[in-house]
Amino acid sequence: MFQTIVVPLDGSGFGEGAVPWAVSVARRSGGSIHLVTVVTPIPQVLGGDEDPRVEGDRLALAREHARAYLEKLQQRAGRLGPGVPVLTRVELGPVVESLVRCVEELRGDLVVMSSHGRGPFRRAWLGSVTDGLLRRAPAPILVVRPEDAGEAKGSDPLGPEGEVGADPQAAAPPELPRLQHLMVTLDGSRQSAEVLPYAAGLARLFGARMTLVRVIPPRFLLGPAFAPAPGREAADSEGEARTVREYLEARAFPLRQAGLEVGVQVVLGTHVAEGILWCSEDLKADLLALATHGRGGVSRLLLGSVADKVVRGSPGPVLLHRQVVPSTPSPREV
Repeated sequence: MFQTIVVPLDGSGFGEGAVPWAVSVARRSGGSIHLVTVVTPIPQVLGGDEDPRVEGDRLALAREHARAYLEKLQQRAGRLGPGVPVLTRVELGPVVESLVRCVEELRGDLVVMSSHGRGPFRRAWLGSVTDGLLRRAPAPILVVRPEDAGEAKGSDPLGPEGEVGADPQAAAPPELPRLQHLMVTLDGSRQSAEVLPYAAGLARLFGARMTLVRVIPPRFLLGPAFAPAPGREAADSEGEARTVREYLEARAFPLRQAGLEVGVQVVLGTHVAEGILWCSEDLKADLLALATHGRGGVSRLLLGSVADKVVRGSPGPVLLHRQVVPSTPSPREV
């Protein structure tokens, strides 16, 4: 697992914040890293016509700049993780489609990327690209969000480049990210549990513990006179909490049998996204993992809004896995 790690880049220091995470995983898994950026033809961006010769020259220059950028980053990533194979790839075409094709061709089993960024190509695409990849990429996505102030202050996620004769300690690369506690959110469905093997894989690589969590949203039960019925509500909540805990324990059992340290927790009476974020803060989890899956089609996500709120609200990385569903529509969709 995690033998081929794909890192989409837009040329920004913010986007490069994903590289240390990819290196940290690859060093432990023995995998390789593929740094990828996309050059998009102007007509595909603006929807207009362009002289083919002018566009050809522009694309050639853009590809040359992209290759030079990736080669420079390749050297720095190699210095950050000695012994980790780092390869580069420049794609041509629409960003999401090109990245999906790249992941498929490489048979990537993990995508690591920052949630958004602005690069020298004058594009701010990592945010929308994350959304697009979540709907189409055939691999889980580890979304990292470096500190917004980091790029503005001139800090570099890969550390100083270093020069000949420079102080070796001053030019030393930063410490690679670590994981100590992974929190996995489940909703009781088979699809949501599909993220477990990937979360367990990361936990095993880092020697981290896991907590399986399910959030039970509030119920508003009314009596016959349209008055609250707190006794009935409390009884139902307690019964549901017991059932959910049993479900979580059943999911935790094989993980414990495999040697992982796994706890369970039920969160009652809060909206799902808010409960997930509150619980992760309470547990001091340094990674959240959850699944997104289609409800009647790939383009709609059952946990889409929850995943979006979690990614935007989590101070740490989020591992997202999408269930791959058949492209043929169901009878209800026709």
